[in-house]
Amino acid sequence: MRIKEWLKGNTLLNSAIWYTIGTFILKGVNFFTTPIFTNLLSTNEFGIITIYSTWSAIFAIIIGIGINGTIGSAKANLDKRDYEEYLSSTLFLATLSFFVVGMGSLIFRHQLEGVLGLSASIIVVLLFESFFSFVISFTTSVFTFERNHKAYLFTSAITTLINVTLSIILILSMNNDKYSGRIYGGAIAVVSVGIVLYIKIMRRGKKLVSLKHWKFCLPIALPLIFHNLSHLILNQADKLMLQKITTEDVVGVYGFTYTIGALINTIQLALNSAWVPWYYDTLKSGDKKEMKKVSAIYISVFTALTIMFILGSPDILRLFSPKEYWSGMALLPIIISGYYFVFLYTFPANYQFYIKQTKFIAVGTITAAVINIVINWIFIPKYGMYATAFSTLCAYIVLFFMHFILVKVKYKHTDFPFTFNLIGIATVAIASLITYIFINNFIVRWGVIVAILGTSAYLVIKNIKQFDVNRK
Repeated sequence: MRIKEWLKGNTLLNSAIWYTIGTFILKGVNFFTTPIFTNLLSTNEFGIITIYSTWSAIFAIIIGIGINGTIGSAKANLDKRDYEEYLSSTLFLATLSFFVVGMGSLIFRHQLEGVLGLSASIIVVLLFESFFSFVISFTTSVFTFERNHKAYLFTSAITTLINVTLSIILILSMNNDKYSGRIYGGAIAVVSVGIVLYIKIMRRGKKLVSLKHWKFCLPIALPLIFHNLSHLILNQADKLMLQKITTEDVVGVYGFTYTIGALINTIQLALNSAWVPWYYDTLKSGDKKEMKKVSAIYISVFTALTIMFILGSPDILRLFSPKEYWSGMALLPIIISGYYFVFLYTFPANYQFYIKQTKFIAVGTITAAVINIVINWIFIPKYGMYATAFSTLCAYIVLFFMHFILVKVKYKHTDFPFTFNLIGIATVAIASLITYIFINNFIVRWGVIVAILGTSAYLVIKNIKQFDVNRK
């Protein structure tokens, strides 16, 4: 009963738990089915799917023109009716963008086939999947800022379950080109759910064209195209460059290893979904003391999660993949450390979204992406996928420090003392070192994990007891 009351009295923690558990379970469906796909598909086919997913994400950003990144600002600045009209009119604006991109792709279809390395029919599938991926992202952002946990989880669950189920059925029904079964399964799921959500938003707002809302939207959204594309380059350009310089087998191993490492990013995204609405409300109230206190707790919790994940990641990879994928094991501490800097970067980035200064977000991300590409270009021929993992880590470090300095110097704002950053970075580095030294020693690494879990449990119990004292 104490725990239930404690959670009830803490809306941020309550939201964080819902988003984290829900998102982790949903992403876990994909994760736990990964062994199925790695056994059904060769490393070459896994590499083709990785490349397709990369291009799909790129087209989703271009078609969506950064609109889903404006929803938080709209929710904070518009009244209820204007906000609902804003949603439908900006979604229609993205629809116009989809038709323009679609027509351009049709006209230059032969050139696209050469650039993407995909057939015309697959490119058509890719375009529709990209648009409706944006629609789903747009709508789940709406659910996030409206704190509608149930709708968020339900949408994600339906999409994931249809995706995985159809993909497995289609792959098993094919004798050749089994990778296309994975592509079609994902596309059918995304388009089906996306159509339903599209209709829902349009019926809610009932407005298609609104120059007033478009003028509000575009100055915030357009810089985000470059930001999102650059961010995608940080995540995906290494795979495209690996494909061109090495082989699709290497891309398959690297893509799978990144899937494992990205689990920590899944948790971070879930926590950020709970954090941002609370963060905006607290910024609006001006309660700096509460902000610093909760920020310190937040970074401490995520740092502990990151450390435990780094220490346990080699065993996760061994458990969920055949031996031909194990060559990527040494990449995991580097990949996970990179995502830790992504977590740190969200603090200054969230503030820039709040004050509607997104142009500097784009500048920082573009700079980091250029660094990523340059390092890849120089070192991939010699070091292969190890160079790509290291280049992404370097880019994320630059990204964080650029935005931290910008917000601190230009906007005179900090959420918590910089020492928390330094302590977090140092402990993640130590965990990575321990993992490399004891990569084949299960007992040492999991002994550290158990010690961290025990300390965390002690602190949680202590806080619950303090909560009871304060209530009395």
